[in-house]
Formats: sequence, structure tokens, C-alpha cells
Amino acid sequence: RHEEEVRHADYPVINILVAAWVIRVYKDKEFAGELYPVFSHFLEGCYARKGADGLYHPSRLFFEWIEIDKTATLTSYQTDIYAAYHEMAFLARLLGKPEDAARYERWAAETAAMIREKFWDPGKGNFFDGIKEGKYLETRFPGSSTYPSLWGITTTEQDTRLKEYFADALINIGPPVNRKQLTTPYGGFYALASLYRHGNAALAEEFIRRNWGKMVLEANDLTWEDFNRNDHSTMSHAWSASPTYFLSSEALGVNLGFPLQLNPDTVYILPQSETLQWAKGTVPHPRGAVWVSWRIEGNTLRLEYKVPDGVPVVVKPRGRLSEFYLKMNILE
Repeated sequence: RHEEEVRHADYPVINILVAAWVIRVYKDKEFAGELYPVFSHFLEGCYARKGADGLYHPSRLFFEWIEIDKTATLTSYQTDIYAAYHEMAFLARLLGKPEDAARYERWAAETAAMIREKFWDPGKGNFFDGIKEGKYLETRFPGSSTYPSLWGITTTEQDTRLKEYFADALINIGPPVNRKQLTTPYGGFYALASLYRHGNAALAEEFIRRNWGKMVLEANDLTWEDFNRNDHSTMSHAWSASPTYFLSSEALGVNLGFPLQLNPDTVYILPQSETLQWAKGTVPHPRGAVWVSWRIEGNTLRLEYKVPDGVPVVVKPRGRLSEFYLKMNILE
């Protein structure tokens, strides 16, 4: 048991998701081969210890700094297990292991169906936070719904209901009392990813302005560990910097492979914004630095870009930006 804990360290499921992203972006088959037996050992153990009810029951896990009952069987963990199976199927195919890939795909499908069946609350139009001692938790945090929405296991009807739920839950997260709010900057990363994946850029931008804007206006231009200043958290925290990523990959539009997948051989410029009038910046893409600038002028979207020589480019504005006449300028 001790050897297993050391082998997998902290955040073992999320480590699988991050590693799969790196391998997909950089086509690093050697790295995949090195990690595969470690990840496979962990997930085989997870499946073997699955409960008779089809749920995954860790004794306690860290979700984020919110007052959710972390000893319960949480929706977020079930969803991350689904995502890990899905990504392991990708790694197995990459390494020429079709039987492994089929098994992980089957486990992923089983897990997705279980989440939709056991954790969806049709009355409230969102997902239960989790189950404890056979009963659903009475609390309801947005993170329990952003995870299934983000990983694409929701139905079209569920996504419609969740859009209404997020419009309330992510705007009214509660007063800035230490770790008493419905989400934190950490959970905000997954919330933003879910919103952008489903084209809800307006709510994503409002969520950023309300909760990260004060970090710029009221303090030190850094990203805080919590959405309020207190004596228990840092005033400069890496996991809180998600707006930087999404302003680059969504508002500016340079796809970096999350939440959309990425063909690293092509630069995809897919901007979406419902409130911004312009954006400009440089993004570190796997094929090199990509510079983009776009501005709305009347009924025209003027977009300029510069990419490394010889790299194919696809430009496709989304949402509100797709309604403008597109005029492009390619810089040498």
C-alpha cells in the first residue's frame, strides 16, 4: 500500500489527464510508453475496487477549498475517472494496444452512463454533489456539474438545463468570506473550460470580471489562491491563473488543445467573445510563437496573425464574432 501511494503521489487521476495532453500535443510516444504501465496499474486498481453499486468510493479526496463533504462519493471524482479511462484508451491506441484501448473505452462508457443515471437531478437541472451512506448530499456546488459538462458526457437536454443553472450559480457564488463560496479560483478553471466548450463566452467573461477583476483593481495584479484576501491563502497562486490561459486560447482564439482537442501540426485560430471589442497577444503554440490581433470595426472583424513559416493555419471566429465580415491580414 505504501509503495502504491508513493508511486502515484498527489492528484493521480489529474496527472493522467495532464500527461495525455502533453503526449497528444507533442506526439511523444516514448513518454507515453514510460508512463503507460504506471497509469495502467493505477486504473486497473481503481476498477477492481469499484463498488457493487458501480461507483468509485475513495475514502477521502481533495476537490477544492469549498465546504463540500469530501468523505462522500463525489460526482467530480466519478467524472475524472471517466476522463482518465478515455485518455488511457488514446494512449493504448498510440502504443499499439487495441485490446487495452477497447477495455478502457468500455469502462469509460460504463462510467459515463452511471454518472448520467445516478447523479443527474432532473428536478433542479444539475448534478448532485455526491452520495454518502446511500443518500444524496443536500448541498449543491457548481463544480459537481462543470466536470460532467466539460468532459462531454452530458446530453443535449442536460446541457440546456445546465446553462440556466450556471448563469445563477457561477454569478452568485456567495459573499467573499474565507472558503465559504460555491467555488474557488481552482474550480474556476474547470468552470471556464466547461463554459467555453459549450460556447457560453458571455457568462465566462462575466465570471472572470466579477471574481478576478478585483485582484487587479483592489490589490496587486496577481492571482489569489481564494477569491478573497485572507490569512490562510497566498496572494500569488499558480492554480488561480486560468483567465490568462482562456484569454489566450478562447478570447484571442489560439487553440492549445483544451477543452478542444488539438492537431499540433496546424494552428487553429478560433476566437470567441461576447463582450470584448479587441484582443491582441502572442501565444506559445507547439509549432512556435503565434501572434494574433483582432478588432471589431463597424460590421467588420479585422484579424491579423503571424505564425512560423510553413505552418498551416485555420481561422474560424465563433459565436458573436462569426457574425461579422472577416477581413484578414497575414504578416510575414
